[in-house]
Amino acid sequence: MVFVKSKKGYDLWADKYTGIWVESFEQNHLIEMLGNIKGKTALDAGCGAGRNIIKLVHKGAKVTGIDISPKIIFEAQQKLHKKKIDAPLFVGNLTKLQFPNETFDIIIASSVLDHIKNLKPVFKEFERVLKKKGVLLYSGLHPNADVWLHAAQFTKNNTQYLLEEYPHSFEEIKQLVCKNFLVQTKAIILRLSNKQRMFYPKRIFEKERNKPVYMILKFEKKDL
Repeated sequence: MVFVKSKKGYDLWADKYTGIWVESFEQNHLIEMLGNIKGKTALDAGCGAGRNIIKLVHKGAKVTGIDISPKIIFEAQQKLHKKKIDAPLFVGNLTKLQFPNETFDIIIASSVLDHIKNLKPVFKEFERVLKKKGVLLYSGLHPNADVWLHAAQFTKNNTQYLLEEYPHSFEEIKQLVCKNFLVQTKAIILRLSNKQRMFYPKRIFEKERNKPVYMILKFEKKDL
C-alpha cells in the first residue's frame, strides 16, 4: 500500500476514475436536494471526471468545474466534449478560488473535502464566492466511519494506492459554518448497504453493513 497526496493520486487514477463508490451513496440524494436549478450558476468544487457537472447541466444550471488534478480535468473535458456539454473547467486549489465575490448560486463539494486537512480557508472561499441565499452541498465520509476501510483507494500497475483522508467532525464543520455566515438546512446520513457490497471483501462488508459511512450536508448562506 502506497500513501499519496490527493493531487498525485488523482493524476495517477484519472484515466480509470469513475466515482462509482461515491455515486452509490449520492444517487437520488445530492442533486435532488437542490430542487429547481434552471438558469442558476453552479461551481463543482473538486469536479473529478465531471459526473455531477453532467447532472447539473441536464437540470438547466450553468456550471463551472475546478479540480486540483490536471489529468482528471483533462478526462472531464474529454467526457463533456463527447456529450456536447459546454462547461468551463479549471485546475486550481479550493483554498484560493479565482472567481469574483458572489459568483455562484450553488457550490457542490462532493467527496473532496475529506482530502483537505484544514477546511478553514476552503469555507472562507466558499462563503466569498457564494451569492446571498446561495446553497452549499458538502458530502463525504461520516465522522464515525473507519477511514482505513472507506478511504479512496485504487490499484495501478500492481501497486495499491491510498489517498490522504481527513474525516471532519460535526463540531468542526458546525464551527466553520457559523464563522462563515452559513446555516445548515438539511443532513442525510447514509449507511453501508447492498449498493456498496461489490466494493468490499465479504468479511469487511458484513462487519460494516448498516454502519453510518457517508453524509450529505446542505447549507445556505445568510442574507446579511
